[in-house]
Amino acid sequence: MRIEHRLVIDTNLYVSALLNDRGVPNRLVQYAIDKTTLLFSFDTLLELYSVLMRPKFDRYVSRKDRSEHFRLIHQNATLVVPEKTFALSRDPDDNKFIDVAVAGNADFIVSGDRRDLLSLSESEGIRIISARDFLARFLSEL
Repeated sequence: MRIEHRLVIDTNLYVSALLNDRGVPNRLVQYAIDKTTLLFSFDTLLELYSVLMRPKFDRYVSRKDRSEHFRLIHQNATLVVPEKTFALSRDPDDNKFIDVAVAGNADFIVSGDRRDLLSLSESEGIRIISARDFLARFLSEL
């Protein structure tokens, strides 16, 4: 059963989920795939693929497993086309997540980026929270 939450998840959480299958980011991604609508733009999807395929991860996770992780996410992705761009984050690379959230009418942006996205706490009426806070709010056991 899908809950009607629309989420934008920062790339760093998808990577963390892949690297630690017992951590909070993995629980978030599994929950999000099963129960929410995952929002992406072409740019955020391309960033995810590019980051996952970096050679530095070869020693931790096979390329095949990284490709499968990406395929599962992509298969569950809802693509949106941002019509506005925002310059709200201290890190300009993070603004694309706000763009997607606004274009896709997201309920939340979920991030592990404490210095940038999370420091905003809200942008354009969209809550920006950590994976732990999101799961504590919507999953009965953490």
